[in-house]
This record gives sequence, structure tokens and C-alpha cells, in this order.
Amino acid sequence: MTDLNDKLRHAVDQYCAKVHTHIEELDSTVSDMIDAEFSASAVAGVASILHRMRGTAACLGFETLAAPITDLENSLRGLNGASDGSRVADLSSILTQMDTIRRVAAKIAPEDSTLLAKTAIAARAETSQSPSTVEGMTVVVADDDLTVRQLVRTILLNAGAKDVLRAANGDDALRMVRTSKPDLIISDLNMTPMNGFAFLKSVRMLGGDAGAAPFIMLTSSGDRRTLQESVRRSADSFVVKPFTAQSLLAHIEAVMKKCAARRIAS
Repeated sequence: MTDLNDKLRHAVDQYCAKVHTHIEELDSTVSDMIDAEFSASAVAGVASILHRMRGTAACLGFETLAAPITDLENSLRGLNGASDGSRVADLSSILTQMDTIRRVAAKIAPEDSTLLAKTAIAARAETSQSPSTVEGMTVVVADDDLTVRQLVRTILLNAGAKDVLRAANGDDALRMVRTSKPDLIISDLNMTPMNGFAFLKSVRMLGGDAGAAPFIMLTSSGDRRTLQESVRRSADSFVVKPFTAQSLLAHIEAVMKKCAARRIAS
């Protein structure tokens, strides 16, 4: 657990040191969106950056930054079909929300990470080291956020996984599934060009062991309909960001037990 804590602390330290570069990218893209008079493609570009920023902030335990990013995402959704007069008001709101994001980002520090705090509490409470469910497993992880991919990889390797293959989108992940026939697949929902639902469908269509691999969907949304849709489309479980090492591993353990029982029953 100490090794995991050190690796997570390193990831959080790096994020805090580089968060200003994410803000600069967002600032530039928002300026381009305003210059383009909120064209659909420009709004989509900002929305894509916000999605990645929110996912990273949430996963690393910076909910205070994820919250205003979510507010700005919601404002962008309100631009669809808005009148010119309404867009002027929306612009004012967007600029105010950008100021909030800049202010919060400028102040975040590793000590603010709830991920580190929860992991430290779990480490103190841990009294025994039982074999991990993921020990010896090959896992494919698909997420368009590099930080999230690294975080999941760190957790799984520390828990004893043999190999963690990482992909930034569903297309690349599907190729990995075909060639590696993983024991487990963990995928983000919102990716391009192939999102999590399309990736899940493509995996199931492979058939055989690869097509039947246990599948966990990662999502930044706690919306009940989104989560129910994940299960309806044959995902074995879902994990809502942010998650800790302990909560992710607990989900994996439950999924692997459920899938093993299903194989025995069939």
C-alpha cells in the first residue's frame, strides 16, 4: 500500500505542477469559440477539453475544481438553440465561470486531494494482505484521459496485475482486445471516435473468450439512466469517477465473482 501511496502522490504532484497548462489550453479554445460566434464545432472543441479536465480533476480527488468545470459544461449545453440575446447573457456567464476555474486551479495543492486522503485512511485501516482478484490478470484500459489511464494502471499493477494495456479510444482498445484476449476490460464512456457503448458492442460481437470478457464502464456521470443503460448494453458493472484504489478493486472483485458464477451456471 505504501508503494501505491507514493505513486498516487507522484501523479497528484505532477497534476498540480502542470494544471496551469490545461487552463491555458482551455482559455485559448474558449477564445476561439467566442471568435467563431459559438459555432457547433467550436463549442464541441471546448466541451471535449472540459470533459477531459473534469475527469482528471475528479479522479485525482480535486472535486473543488471538477465542480466549476461541470458548471461550464452545463452552460455550453444551454447554448444549443439559444437566441442571440440569450447568448450574450451566456457569454457573460461563461466568462465568469472561466474566472472561477482559473482561481480554483491556481490554488490547488496536493494536500487538497481527497484521493490521497482516502487512500491514506484505507492504508491505516488495512490489517492484512489477502491475494488480489486482479493478480496475474491481463487488463485492457480505455480512456481518452492520459492521467486516468495511468492512475488505473498504477492501481492494477500494484494489486498484482500481469499486464495493463492502455488505449486512448475504443478503436485502439478493440484491437488490443482482439490480440490479447484480456481477463478484464475497463473503459471510459465518453471517448471519440468510438465511445464506450460502441466499444462494448464491438467487444461482445467478437464472440469467444474475448467477446465474453468482464467489462466495467467508467463514467463521470452519476445519472441513473446512464448507469442503467451501461448494464442494459451488457456491461458487467460501472464505476463513477472519482474512485479510490479500494473502490475500484472492490468493483473488480464483485464483477469477477459474478462472471465466474455465470460461467458455472451456464
